[in-house]
Amino acid sequence: MHFVSLERLNEALARDPRAAILEAEAAFADKILKTARKIEKNSSEKPIVLLTGPSGSGKTTAALMIENYLDSTGHETHTISLDNYFHDRTNGNLPVDEEGNIDYESPLHLDAELLAKHMLAIERCEPIEIPTFDFPTQKRTDKTVRLHRKPGELVIFEGIHALNPLVTGGRKSATGIYISVRTRVMCGDDVLLHPSLIRLMRRLLRDKNHRGQSFEDTINRLKSVTRGERLFIDPFKRNAEEEIDSFCPYEISAYRDLILPELSSLSEYFLREKGVYDLLTVLRAAQPLDLKAVPERALIHEFLS
Repeated sequence: MHFVSLERLNEALARDPRAAILEAEAAFADKILKTARKIEKNSSEKPIVLLTGPSGSGKTTAALMIENYLDSTGHETHTISLDNYFHDRTNGNLPVDEEGNIDYESPLHLDAELLAKHMLAIERCEPIEIPTFDFPTQKRTDKTVRLHRKPGELVIFEGIHALNPLVTGGRKSATGIYISVRTRVMCGDDVLLHPSLIRLMRRLLRDKNHRGQSFEDTINRLKSVTRGERLFIDPFKRNAEEEIDSFCPYEISAYRDLILPELSSLSEYFLREKGVYDLLTVLRAAQPLDLKAVPERALIHEFLS
């Protein structure tokens, strides 16, 4: 676990925002490069890559960055989101949590049978039709995407359950990667922002922009999400061969003006009850940042757009 002072992050951005951003992006690019080279080294024996991490960890962008690097070195690579293998909400056997609500964090929410068939077909270089899932309606669409892996090509499966044997079978033909925020942010003498709250900021923006959910909706789901991470993701981190810390040193400043107004409109009692009041303290103390300075290739762009 890494610790960083918000005061020092603010000083760097106030002094030279462009330099601070370039330094942060270069450091993350090095992490992606290290991981991609590991995959490259194992590519002949392990044509499948399983990239996992909790919600808001940056899996989608990291997978595409790895794919771009491998493509550039002559290893044609394809990325598949496990989200597309979710069962349709009209399925009568969807898992429920202890409160009787549909448990969207459970691995049983995924069509593991179809996924296993597709992974086997990929290993054999046989064609598959990948389903697509629409989050706002929680249903599969009629659209499918055809993939026919050729010998020597690689396929990245990214999703919160990618390393869970119940979902992907603990395949020996795969390289496992775990990505998450692994940095805690110190703010003054009283606040130590947990990595899960940094991921929550990312999810607040993603859910609002792409899933039609309010900040209050996302915060209300935090308990369920945290429970799912504890039960279904954390136990399988050990199956990863590589770990990536996706924390971006300037991201709190980038989120500040997008999150702070709406978050401030929620009651203090609600925020404290849900255990997220520290977000207000940190966002208020963060150095503002012009979003035009954030490169389109940056991992956090996944949550800003």
